Amino acid sequence: MNNRQTVVRQAYEQAIAQSDYLQNGMSEFLPDSRIGRLSLVVTGEYCDFDFDTVEIETLEQPVPQTVVDAFDHHLWFSQYCLTEIYVLKLPVADEDTCAIAVSGLVGDGWENACKFLEVFDTSGEFVGAVEVQSETVSWRDRPFDGNDFPTPAPLWAEIEDGESVQRSWSLQDHPPM
Repeated sequence: MNNRQTVVRQAYEQAIAQSDYLQNGMSEFLPDSRIGRLSLVVTGEYCDFDFDTVEIETLEQPVPQTVVDAFDHHLWFSQYCLTEIYVLKLPVADEDTCAIAVSGLVGDGWENACKFLEVFDTSGEFVGAVEVQSETVSWRDRPFDGNDFPTPAPLWAEIEDGESVQRSWSLQDHPPM
């Protein structure tokens, strides 16, 4: 790991330490830095489930393609794991970094308590991933995949049997601006 990656990781560790994610989840993590999201919301007064609508806010700022791809991967996982996803842009030492924050849905009959963060530097290079379930921050050197969720999701696949995989929630339907 190079010096720049160390600085980026330290900045996110500090942001995690200063947030109240343990109480409010990732939905309250750096809200002023948010540039895209997938939210599971209740639009009516009563809902038999923990949400009745999926809202996708596309990326309205330019970001590296690796960040767009990571957002799309997590949209895929969310179909199976019921997670909310937040794309963040945070300046660190005068350079923009990006992160994908993921928060699992917990409700009646559904247990997917997870809080993940994947971090990318200004060029889009993967810096690391962290599961922020406790006050201990432990970095991983690989992005999260479907097996990392409490409710596993199928592994990400672009091509299946020579044809494009059909996804219900995808940036292909909501391209970045």
